[in-house]
Amino acid sequence: MLLTWLLLLPSLGIAQPQVSISRELSGQSLMPYAGYWQASTDTESLAVPLDVPWQPLKATTANFGTHHGALWFRINIRAEQPLSDWQLVIDNPILDQVDVYLVRQEQLLGHWQLGDKQVFAKRPVASHWFQLPMRVSRPGAYQIFIRVKTQGSLQLSAALWHENDLQEEQANTYLLTGAYAGFIVAILLYNWFIYIANRERYTLYYIGFIASYLLFYLAIEGFGFQFLWPESVWWQQRATLVGMAAGALFSCLFANHFLGLKRHYRRSLYRLNQLAKYGSWLALIATLVLPFALALQLTMVAVVIIALSAAVNGIRASLDKRRSAIMYSAGWLLLFFGVIVHIIARQGWLPMYPWVANTSHLGFILLVIVHGVAIAMRFHQQRREYLATQQRLLQSQREALRTRFQAQEAEIKRQQSEAEQQAQSQFLAMMSHEIRTPLNGVLGMTELLQDTPLNAEQQRLTDTISRSGSSLMTTLNDVLDISKIRSGKLEINKDSTNLDALISDCLMLYQHSAAEKGLTLTGRFELPLWQYCHTDSSRLRQIISNLVSNAVKFTHQGHIEVRVSYPHGGLQIDVEDSGIGIDPSYQSQLFDHFSQADRSTSRHYGGSGLGLSICQQLAQLLGGNITVRSQPNQGSCFTLQLANVEATDAFDGSGLAGTAVALELPHQHPLKALCEHAISCGSLTPSEQAELRIAGADAGLRIFAQQSIALTPPITTLQLLRACQQAQQTAPSTIIAPASPQPQQQQCIWVAEDNAVNQTVVAGMLRHLGYPYRLFDNGQKLLDALTEVSKPALILMDCEMPELDGFDATLAIRQHHPTLPIIALSAHALPEFRQRAYQSGMNDFVTKPIKRQQLADALAQWLK
Repeated sequence: MLLTWLLLLPSLGIAQPQVSISRELSGQSLMPYAGYWQASTDTESLAVPLDVPWQPLKATTANFGTHHGALWFRINIRAEQPLSDWQLVIDNPILDQVDVYLVRQEQLLGHWQLGDKQVFAKRPVASHWFQLPMRVSRPGAYQIFIRVKTQGSLQLSAALWHENDLQEEQANTYLLTGAYAGFIVAILLYNWFIYIANRERYTLYYIGFIASYLLFYLAIEGFGFQFLWPESVWWQQRATLVGMAAGALFSCLFANHFLGLKRHYRRSLYRLNQLAKYGSWLALIATLVLPFALALQLTMVAVVIIALSAAVNGIRASLDKRRSAIMYSAGWLLLFFGVIVHIIARQGWLPMYPWVANTSHLGFILLVIVHGVAIAMRFHQQRREYLATQQRLLQSQREALRTRFQAQEAEIKRQQSEAEQQAQSQFLAMMSHEIRTPLNGVLGMTELLQDTPLNAEQQRLTDTISRSGSSLMTTLNDVLDISKIRSGKLEINKDSTNLDALISDCLMLYQHSAAEKGLTLTGRFELPLWQYCHTDSSRLRQIISNLVSNAVKFTHQGHIEVRVSYPHGGLQIDVEDSGIGIDPSYQSQLFDHFSQADRSTSRHYGGSGLGLSICQQLAQLLGGNITVRSQPNQGSCFTLQLANVEATDAFDGSGLAGTAVALELPHQHPLKALCEHAISCGSLTPSEQAELRIAGADAGLRIFAQQSIALTPPITTLQLLRACQQAQQTAPSTIIAPASPQPQQQQCIWVAEDNAVNQTVVAGMLRHLGYPYRLFDNGQKLLDALTEVSKPALILMDCEMPELDGFDATLAIRQHHPTLPIIALSAHALPEFRQRAYQSGMNDFVTKPIKRQQLADALAQWLK
């Protein structure tokens, strides 16, 4: 029988002792009397296992390290009398799930669910420990079952406390915790004041390390969950890891700046510290995004590695006999020793004695004391370095005072320069107005005179007057542009720009002058034949017009070609001519103010030398520049390059692809190269026998297909391809040429102008364009004549007039006639006057001197 009993003993488990509840038991660990059992599979069942083999624990703290399954603990107790003032306390506050069962004679008397996976408000007792009342109504034997499941380190210590003893213990615990946390906060504030005083980054990183440790301490002791984040279950689980990872990161940063690793040990310790810093960053990120169990393992490994790295850094720096480095090393070694002991104990490799559980806290206190001395020593070292630099600073004070005096002089000169520049701008604005007003009469009267019957000598004289006035106008505009650029008032307004139309307009402006000299003007577009780009159209037009004007001026025979391409996401426009060329020794001066190739150029060709300088500054404002390639007597090529210009709407030549075309031009024809380029871009097929034919016609081209279309110079690649498309689709014979405005002859125009000469000029232009008109000397007279019965189709309004100027007259008109078109006529060319005109309610702005075509275009636009 004895043999049979011995054989059955392992399967039944070893009998557990029974502990009797008395006042002497209050606060003592129940774990030496406990048995534990782990199910063979990780089941989620919460049923109390009664008939299982229980193993004795025989330790004051159950320490299983990182354990992923559920563990059951059983404690046999005996109550000699009813219990009403006892509580069960589990003093590890970072367990995920804790289920406590009270059983008597296999009958379940109570079940309590605790743990960090439920908000703090659900705990039976508001305590940072897991605590619950243990009420027993009858004496006898009872069993306490505790089921624990957690993703972190599993340590369990349970005790029964008499409420009086527990209150005293908790009071002592809160007192010690408050003192310890207050000590940490005091150290934080102390170092913050030090940082305010010295602004050293290592002090700030040290503050970050202390704050990280404070977070770690509050989380691991359960006080953070009780007082700071009682509703955040996720943060309660992660706060401990975040505190550890952040502390490791700040320790790396502190070591780098406190020891000067980058300056003294760039090839060795600095690189090691950088790797540790990146590792701590990864660990910190892992604590927030990875599963808790994996994040826990990675964080602990990272902390151990970073601790070893910090120890190596400190020891190596200490070998240079730097006392602050020696104290640094001692402090970190003390803390890291405590942390490593704590981590090893948490993994279950050491018994969890009270002094072991608090080694990290003790190490931190020692670190704060030692590092306080180290920072003081560092201050002493910095003080000596500071005193060493005082002599150099004293020597430089005189130079600093001298520099300050020079800066004050420079500021006074700057203010004087700004005042002079402002006076200059006002003077230029006034002079521009005073020059433009009579110049409007000169050019306007000349244009009207040119429309009368003249003999050859008279025609030559009027042309000379017109060219001289236009030259003066160009010089005046150049001077104003330079003034606006220097004062920073030149505005850049980027919008969608039709490049083909802009290039055609610029070439058309100089087609007459080029034809008189026998020159060919062409516009060549490279693939992918973009038609629009995003830039400031008016400034781009100004640059291209100036370059084409110079090309026509300095070319006596041959051609002038404007090429458009888009290299590397930008816009490039080349203006190439076959003119006199430029000597390389003069090319570096071309973009200076009032500079030309040489003095004879100005005498022979005229000009102020401002055009290219303004173009270069405009190009820079648009985000690019202008360069030049040239040789004497071999022509010139000016290249405008603008970076990051968005191009859109490529020409659709799919209908032309593969179409046979016959090019019936002689080899020396000036437009043959352009035609061949257009045929290549449009993917047409050259053939001697084809329905689509391109032939010469006077100075232009004629395209034959279903119908014939004539192209007059200047011609661009896109115009030629569109004409080929149109020749295959449209019926009537067409001549592609600039269309002139067709005014509505029955609409009366009112003119408010106080200058008699300007009245004559405007009246003559309106008469030539076929518009009936009515003249007024000032705005008040026009306003008096304006009624609902008697009102014009459009008003031309001078801005500066006696009695009532154009701005106030427009404001008065807008009160009763909000849609009546009003166009400003002004000799002021600065942007602020244009803006003022629009703000007063005017629809458009025409600058004097007025050209008839400019006036015709404005009238056609607003009289639609």
